[in-house]
Amino acid sequence: LLEIIDATPQKPTPLTGTTIGDACTVYETPADEFEIRRWSLAAGTEHKVTPDNRPAIVLMTKGRVDLVWEGGSEALRQGDALFVPAGLERYALRAHEDSMLFEASVSIQG
Repeated sequence: LLEIIDATPQKPTPLTGTTIGDACTVYETPADEFEIRRWSLAAGTEHKVTPDNRPAIVLMTKGRVDLVWEGGSEALRQGDALFVPAGLERYALRAHEDSMLFEASVSIQG
């Protein structure tokens, strides 16, 4: 592993994001293989997500959200993490209170 990474200390470069709709910001990372999405959800809102057959990891950093799909749901609170499999065609994020979560997924461009 040490042969393929550079551990030289560097000043990090903040990522700039592109806002999609009223709740999602997409950040392209220096690694072409994945992207990060930040969801800022107002209490009482629902946002439908179509993951384009890409697996993702969801990290809750604030609030309380239900991730709902056909046939099931999972309640998420601050500090929770969830793996979303590639085969899940669509799901909804239902915010019970002002919430923020991050979604790391394979990039469409990658």
